[in-house]
Amino acid sequence: MSSLTDEILRLIAGNRNFRKNYTVVRNLINNPKAPLDVTMHMLPMLNAVDLKRLTTNKNVPETLRTTAIKLQRTRSELKR
Repeated sequence: MSSLTDEILRLIAGNRNFRKNYTVVRNLINNPKAPLDVTMHMLPMLNAVDLKRLTTNKNVPETLRTTAIKLQRTRSELKR
């Protein structure tokens, strides 16, 4: 829901029970109103498919998108 304020998104991200749920983490990262500092810390939790989708998502901040690209490249280098 993009109508939520960033304070509510911070509370959701700060709750351990919500952070354990992969769907909640993925949706928080893809939310354009989610605070950047929160989403940057959750970025390594994403799997390869969702990370690739995030690199093409124009709704998220550019910083998050470029960090996702770097993480994706790092993971692909480690597989080789």
